[in-house]
Amino acid sequence: MPIRTVKQPSDTRSGGLHFGHHKSKQTTSRFDALNLEVITKLVGYRGLTHDRYAYLRLADDADGYVEMMSVRGQDVGSLPPDDSVAIIGQYQDFLRRYVEATKIFVSPFPVDTSQQRGYWTRQYIKLNKELRSIDDPAIAKQLSTRIQFISDRIEQTHVVEQELFNQEYIMFFFGKTTRQLTDLISNAKSWGGGAVILEPISRKRKEEIVTRINNPALRIDKG
Repeated sequence: MPIRTVKQPSDTRSGGLHFGHHKSKQTTSRFDALNLEVITKLVGYRGLTHDRYAYLRLADDADGYVEMMSVRGQDVGSLPPDDSVAIIGQYQDFLRRYVEATKIFVSPFPVDTSQQRGYWTRQYIKLNKELRSIDDPAIAKQLSTRIQFISDRIEQTHVVEQELFNQEYIMFFFGKTTRQLTDLISNAKSWGGGAVILEPISRKRKEEIVTRINNPALRIDKG
């Protein structure tokens, strides 16, 4: 699984966010070791906190907690020049201002079609209910055709999740306490501007991501 360090942290013992450029072989080796340390910490995590944040509780109390958030992709190459320059400028400003430590993991995950599948499933149930109350053969035939169409679409969503992958960018925050973690995330959101847009990840999805990190060869199937 590819791991990408995006900025040079100060000291990960304080918790936080790593975004960085390496200036020496010694520094590069140090951060390679930190990447391995992060994975090692996640292996023995003790579950998620029982609140709306659902932070990961690390195995060692001294290591504290972890939050993971999705980083929205920015296709600056397809934007007008002025917009691209603005995004890059905001990103550079974020790197200057946000000096805490984080990790960004880049990994392929199955395409999530749960919303589409949910929509078509509801339509399937609705039309089947209507069909049971129809006596007119012509209308019943029309409904049956629509039901078959919807059934095919549901099957297609399963195939998409089996065959297609998205490259996801996931930012990991590390804090000794939940309060520190909350403050780190709040600062990152404030300073990220339009360049670093953080989006929440559900409790279930967090469990899937940790499973994937701990088992890189494992396919995660949703639904």
